[in-house]
Amino acid sequence: MSSGLVFTGNDDGVYVSGVTFHYKDELKRLGAKWNPEKKLWWFSGAQSVETVRSSFEELLKEVVENIKKRKIQIRAEEKAKKLWDASPEGKKARVLEALRTDRSKYSWICCEESEVIDWNKMVCSCDTHGFRVRSHAWNGT
Repeated sequence: MSSGLVFTGNDDGVYVSGVTFHYKDELKRLGAKWNPEKKLWWFSGAQSVETVRSSFEELLKEVVENIKKRKIQIRAEEKAKKLWDASPEGKKARVLEALRTDRSKYSWICCEESEVIDWNKMVCSCDTHGFRVRSHAWNGT
């Protein structure tokens, strides 16, 4: 994995140069300090350039793996939400939440027993009150 960073060493430690902004958190995690005068990241001590470089690359691999895992988790959560929203329980929960949050905005929903047919066009039916289809004048908002 190429980061485009340059690792150089001298008696003081190891310096990291290049476009480091995107890697600053990883460099901090490894113990680097920012040198504002030289505008470089600096590892003090007796670490070799290869040790610092390999530690950095291992950390980057870990970060990339964590990002991949999180993306998979987010997709699974989105899929579960879509399944929930499509279920009878999810539809009922959405009606209840709508009525709880802003009754004036959802005045087209008859009651808690209503079944929303189309949220965008504000159409619902209510068996409790005998409405097969009840809609509000839809203005497109």
